[in-house]
Amino acid sequence: MADFISNSRELHRDVLQHIADHSSAKELVEPFCHAVYVKAADGRILLTNRLYEELFAGDRSSVGRLCEAFLDQSILTASRASDDLILAGCSELFFSHAGRDAQGRAVKLETFKGSLLGAGHPNWAILGITSLLEITEEESQLRLQPLSQSWRLLSEMKNREQQTAVLIAKGTRVKEIAAILGVSEKTVDNTRANVLEKLSLDQPADLIKLMVRIQDNGFADFGL
Repeated sequence: MADFISNSRELHRDVLQHIADHSSAKELVEPFCHAVYVKAADGRILLTNRLYEELFAGDRSSVGRLCEAFLDQSILTASRASDDLILAGCSELFFSHAGRDAQGRAVKLETFKGSLLGAGHPNWAILGITSLLEITEEESQLRLQPLSQSWRLLSEMKNREQQTAVLIAKGTRVKEIAAILGVSEKTVDNTRANVLEKLSLDQPADLIKLMVRIQDNGFADFGL
């Protein structure tokens, strides 16, 4: 959870900076590897990434809707309680919880919420980031257990390692990855080797297959 907290705090800082700069934060939240959402003080969803929509909203977009209109009751209880703490003045929260997603699957989740109150946006009040830890229904759990372990390892990696893994999965060449991340090709090679080692994979092709499986089973949306 330590890396999830670190990455969430980093995104929170970046969103606050974008608000201060009067620039769009959509480009920040869309590629993030966890479900991201921004709420108004009344619980209305104002901004999400695609992973949030797939995990919680289903076929109809959540943007502009109150959470009560689409969240399962098992998720809604924790959502309301944590929102209340942020609106009461808490700057950030981290918690683990369980419930059912948009597909009705029993899931285990961990969530970060950070305050956007006073940051300068007239409507934005709460930034939320939720990670899917595992699908807990017995049959699905047995089928996806090795995959959930790989997802946990990936989600605990540093931001640079996660970014490199996603770019590799998209077929981006080492030279292009280096340019995108602003590092040397040697650094990209070393980072790629670290990612493969941590995931117990032999070659980049194995990483691509794994990333596709992680996305197809709803753990993350890498845009593949």
